[in-house]
Amino acid sequence: MTADTYYERTTNEEAPDVESGPENPFAELTQSQLAEVNQQAARLDEAFEVGTALSRASFSQLLARRVADGESVLDATLEVKKSVQQFPDTIQPIAEIDPFAQYQTTVRGTIDVLWEPRGQGQYQVGLISDETNDPVKITIWRNSGDKPLLKEGDTVEVNRCKVNAYQRDGSWETTLAVDAECEIHHVEHGDGDAPRSGRQTDTPNAPAWDTESDTHAWISEVDMEEAVEVTLDD
Repeated sequence: MTADTYYERTTNEEAPDVESGPENPFAELTQSQLAEVNQQAARLDEAFEVGTALSRASFSQLLARRVADGESVLDATLEVKKSVQQFPDTIQPIAEIDPFAQYQTTVRGTIDVLWEPRGQGQYQVGLISDETNDPVKITIWRNSGDKPLLKEGDTVEVNRCKVNAYQRDGSWETTLAVDAECEIHHVEHGDGDAPRSGRQTDTPNAPAWDTESDTHAWISEVDMEEAVEVTLDD
């Protein structure tokens, strides 16, 4: 391909400078290494059954390339696991989110607490935690669209939320933001409080035939203005 960039012009006659591993990394492994690679690949395949299109063979290939390059099977497994956990659709342990190296993530956890939003444009704000017991702040923005209402005690899966960081007491902490691209799915419903800022959809207009509706009240007022006095004789 031919591409024009700010830095340089690359033509199809120029070979790109990329790293290339062995075509068949399995051939460079010992029998014991091969057995360990297959065993760890099976564990990774089971751990990441949801949220990634990688198969057991793909995990074996990734591990084998690293081991063939000189890494131990354990180090290769940890590095592959860390990389896959940062896929946007992979459920990631909250404690392992890196706000400075990730743009999106998917988490599954429990809404521990919610409080009245203080920031402009915020709909709901609270803390979410999982089995790692490391709660992080989660913010649902009012312009995120029609998102389900969260209650304290809810267990939810938050897909493709944005990852950011903020400073509190001089240290950086992770925060998750729910925008229009993010999806929230309830795993279990809690029965706690659900503080939130006002949103138009929270107070839908009553239908015109409802006696409590503004339209019904206006029609009644008009009818009273146009009414004429009628006697019993009439």
